[in-house]
Amino acid sequence: MARIRRKDASRPWSLVVWLYTGPRIFLPVAAVVLATVGTLDSFNDADGARILGALPQIAPGLLSLVHCLMILRGDMTSGYRTARHFLTSAFLSALPVIVVNVLVLIGAWLVPANRALVGPDAQNVWWPGTLLTQTMLTGLGGYASQIGGAFVAFILVVLPIIAVRHPRTIAQGGTLEKLADTSLGKAAILSLVFGFALSLIGGLTVSFTRGVDIESIGFELSSMMRLFTQIGEAPTSDIVWAFGFLLLIIGLAAIAFSIIVASSLGKKTRA
Repeated sequence: MARIRRKDASRPWSLVVWLYTGPRIFLPVAAVVLATVGTLDSFNDADGARILGALPQIAPGLLSLVHCLMILRGDMTSGYRTARHFLTSAFLSALPVIVVNVLVLIGAWLVPANRALVGPDAQNVWWPGTLLTQTMLTGLGGYASQIGGAFVAFILVVLPIIAVRHPRTIAQGGTLEKLADTSLGKAAILSLVFGFALSLIGGLTVSFTRGVDIESIGFELSSMMRLFTQIGEAPTSDIVWAFGFLLLIIGLAAIAFSIIVASSLGKKTRA
């Protein structure tokens, strides 16, 4: 896979055009194929027994995730280029695929046999309303997935790798930049990046299991500790929640450490 040339990287939409040209076009084509399979299956899967009906929303997220990972093939020493690539991945990279997905959806609905399966008298999990409603769900859902895919790739993969290889890139323009070449500075930068990653993983895990009642945080902490002593006995979902909660706590603590270091440095600088 070729690198993005610097002279083209500053042009509007250049990162998107780069994705849709050359051998890389296989990626958006594959995303469209996945989404099309999901669209066609949604007409026949009225009960939602298969996950294929969600592919029109999932495929753009997968494409933006891959596009965001391509940051690692470029100049990771430039915070500006890294940020621009991430924003392109999150807000622009899968737009052509989303548009094609919507057009495929409309085309499939125009087939009388398909339209009969999702008409006003039919009950279909994947088609909760009219064609207009379904079009908006496909378009907006795909766009939200695009943002989410890039965000996950950036927080969980791209930033940690850059933080390890080029910590100064993460600290550019911030207080920690002055400490980027010291052991304390590198520790603070790594702590910040990995803290965000752990917080994201932990927060998502907690949210999709049983959640956390902030007003009863003491009870939640005691529940977490109790569940760790009941591994093998407690329900799997509760154990997963406990590990997610632990990751969330560690992540927030790591972020707090970085903030304390940056704040201490700021006070010394002003003094």
